[in-house]
Amino acid sequence: MLLSEFLRPVCGMSQTKTGRKQKHHIDSMTGEPVVGLTRRPDGRWRTIGTHQTFREPDEQKAIARFRQSLDTPEAKATRINDLQRLEWLGEQSSVSNGDFWMFVASEIRARPKFVAEQTGIEQIGYLTDLQPHEPLPSPDELAKCWMDHSEVTSREKRQVLAAWADFRESTGITGLREITPAKVIEFRDEVFKRGISGKTQQHLFNRTRRIFTFAASRAIAVKACNDALVSLKLLTPKDSTVNLDPQPVSPEDFTLLLKKAVGDDRALLLLCLNCALYLQEAMHLEWDDIRDGCLVTNRKKTGKCLRVSVLWQETLEALSKMERKGTNIFYSYQGAPLTVSGAGKRFRALRKAAGVSIEVKANNLRDGAYTAAVAANVNEDLCRLLVGHRTAGLKDHYCKRNPQMVAPACEAIYRHYFG
Repeated sequence: MLLSEFLRPVCGMSQTKTGRKQKHHIDSMTGEPVVGLTRRPDGRWRTIGTHQTFREPDEQKAIARFRQSLDTPEAKATRINDLQRLEWLGEQSSVSNGDFWMFVASEIRARPKFVAEQTGIEQIGYLTDLQPHEPLPSPDELAKCWMDHSEVTSREKRQVLAAWADFRESTGITGLREITPAKVIEFRDEVFKRGISGKTQQHLFNRTRRIFTFAASRAIAVKACNDALVSLKLLTPKDSTVNLDPQPVSPEDFTLLLKKAVGDDRALLLLCLNCALYLQEAMHLEWDDIRDGCLVTNRKKTGKCLRVSVLWQETLEALSKMERKGTNIFYSYQGAPLTVSGAGKRFRALRKAAGVSIEVKANNLRDGAYTAAVAANVNEDLCRLLVGHRTAGLKDHYCKRNPQMVAPACEAIYRHYFG
């Protein structure tokens, strides 16, 4: 390892004094650099390290005078003694020798001008008021500092800490300096093998970034955290799992799922396809949202966009067989309102029982509904009204008064999946 490579991270080269940078003097006759000697604009000669100046019109005489000053017995003895201690000219200098590099760092902090003269690295001579670097925080300390200062909900804190623990366990890092692009790529590839959706991958990667972003903004190990953030830009989901185009469930897969679905699972499956719902939206549905064979509600994701749909006979029959446990439609087996994660577990169990590929997600039901309605040349505004998107020219009170206006879209979905 070169000494110049070592100086920047250990001794803070960023603290160099600003201003005009000095250069070594080049002998006009031989073309060789004279290390430690410079010529100022006013014609005076300056010795780097001691800052002594003298006047000499003749260049060769000035160089000879400078070299004679270096050959005095006192200077020679001091220089030889320090060179032997620091081993600057020896090939045996190694970064593995911790004591050697600690001594180099202490010498630079104590006598930067002298070290600059001996090594030929002028910038060292400009360093002033150097302080030893504080040790970098451990991953646990960094996470605790983020916990103490972040203004997020308890749920978000748990999610970020879980992602941080996942990153550390997958990469095996014990310190911030170990975060390299190779480690990040290793973590990314390991996440890709889990078979989770692209959206879940993106959430995991974004939560991992949050601790590094916080640390860099609070000046906690800035360089290490900035390097980590640069590496973490590699954390992007695969193109195949982050496809923004609709991925509709096929009629064959839906038929297999419907054959295995019973009770509440059957009602949930039919309702998501019939009304183009996400699982999260289905969990917020209440019995009061259903009247006269239609669903009329506001999209819970935004709270503003109205959505209406006409329920199929199969959907109404499945809903009629459900037990009403409260205002919500779907409840867990323990009697509490069913959560999105609970509904996801039910769907995955149903998918496994039906022998359907793991590539089929619950959200593909919504994609299938919208795609089937559009493919049947149904009016675009009616399709958007079905999935809860904003529509121009359709007022809420008209839709609430006559939900049957979206019947063509619901019928198109039924024909596509039931023949």
